[in-house]
This record gives sequence, structure tokens and C-alpha cells, in this order.
Amino acid sequence: MPSHGPVAFFTAHPASVNESYGQHLRFALRFSGLLFLAAGAALVHAILPRSLKKPPAGLSCGCMTK
Repeated sequence: MPSHGPVAFFTAHPASVNESYGQHLRFALRFSGLLFLAAGAALVHAILPRSLKKPPAGLSCGCMTK
């Protein structure tokens, strides 16, 4: 596979992590969707502190443990 040109712009990075463009796209979209939901939950919690005291199932990364 060539490492330059317009096609390589979309395929070089996914290939470097052993994924096709489609596989990488699906993973990135899912990950960004989870981050979007987590950000929304954090926003609601910031405005209404008594709500959403625990992260929704599947959104916890362990980064908020004490």
C-alpha cells in the first residue's frame, strides 16, 4: 500500500493499528459517542449536583475513583 497520496491520508493511521478504515471509523465513532454522553451527564451533574451521582453503566473509566 502506498504511504502517500489522498488514499493514504485516510488509511495510513488505521493500518498502523491493524484496522481497516471502516473498523477504525466505527471504533472512533463509538468512543466519541460515549464521550459525548459522559460530557452530557457531567453537565447535568454540574447544574444539578444531586443528580447523576454515579456515572451511567458503561461510561465509567475509573478516572473518578478516590
